Amino acid sequence: MIGAKAPELIMPDTNNVFLSFYHIQKNYTLLWFWDPDCGHCKVETPKLRDYYNKYKDSLNLEVFAVSMDQDLERWKKFIRDNQLTWINVGGNTANIDFHKVYDLYSTPVLYVLDKDKKIIAKRIAVGDLEDFFLQYQKVIENRKKMGLDK
Repeated sequence: MIGAKAPELIMPDTNNVFLSFYHIQKNYTLLWFWDPDCGHCKVETPKLRDYYNKYKDSLNLEVFAVSMDQDLERWKKFIRDNQLTWINVGGNTANIDFHKVYDLYSTPVLYVLDKDKKIIAKRIAVGDLEDFFLQYQKVIENRKKMGLDK
């Protein structure tokens, strides 16, 4: 899937408004698949929140967080308690079988998409994001210097 365009995912947010990450006009979109009852998610989601708050402007990125929990009140509480200000969607209604399409058999799972919604990283740890973006931006700069990218 690396290098391929991410399949569009359309799901309802906490107000039952259907959203797609395809409409995000940022350099990077982080697809975050999580569950409020997942112990690892309870540890990693606040780390992602802190990373997001620190780098959302300088990297021009957005998080499209997909709750795997179908209990709206449970994931809304988790969002409030953890002050998650990014795009939050979830529930049991989607345009695709995202579990299958995104190979989701556990949580959390993080995908990194570029501005064209191409997958540039998958199943990356939150703690590795800073190094990933440093390396990725060096590759982009080198490609531009070599005339491979505009």
